[in-house]
Amino acid sequence: MSTTKRVEHFPYGGSKFRTIVTLTDQPLNGAATAAATALAFGELLFDFSDGTASGSGGFDIYVNSSFMNIDLTDSTSGAPNAADTPDVGLGTVVASGAVAVLSGTGTFEDLLTGQTATDCNGTAIKATEATANAYTATEQVTARGCYLNVADTWTGIMGAEKLLANGTIIVDWEARPGYYS
Repeated sequence: MSTTKRVEHFPYGGSKFRTIVTLTDQPLNGAATAAATALAFGELLFDFSDGTASGSGGFDIYVNSSFMNIDLTDSTSGAPNAADTPDVGLGTVVASGAVAVLSGTGTFEDLLTGQTATDCNGTAIKATEATANAYTATEQVTARGCYLNVADTWTGIMGAEKLLANGTIIVDWEARPGYYS
C-alpha cells in the first residue's frame, strides 16, 4: 500500500492563498485502539506558514473557508467497516485524548466543523464551511497547523489497524500583518 499526502499552495490576490491537500491511503492513527474505546487523533496536513514566502513571523493567519471531500477506510485488506461512524473535521490543533466527538475542544474543529461519517468503508464525507460566518467574517488562527481530526468510540478500527483517508481538502486563507505573531 502506497500512501501520499500532496500539499500545494496557490497564492492569489496579494496575501491570500488556496491550499489543496490530496490524500491517498494516508494513515490517521498511530496508537492501538481497544474495542469500544473513545479516542481522538489526527494528521497534520500543512503548516500555514508553508504558504508564505517569508514564513509566519509578523503575520496573523485568517481562514476564510474550508472544503473537504474525503472517505475513510481501514487498513485490513479491504475489510468493510460499517461499525465506526467517526466525527471528522479540520482544526488548528491535533485531536487527542479519550473523546468520542471533536466538539468538546474547539480547536479540534475550528476550521471545519466535525461531520459524522456514515462509515469507515469508503463512503464520501463532503462539507464546505465559510469559517465563523456564511459570507464575510474570518477567524484568526493563532496555532499554525491545519489538522484532519477524527474522534469516535471505536469498534471496528482496533489493534494494529490504521484508519486511512483518501480525497481532497481545500483551505482558503490569508496572512495579514498583525500583532499576535
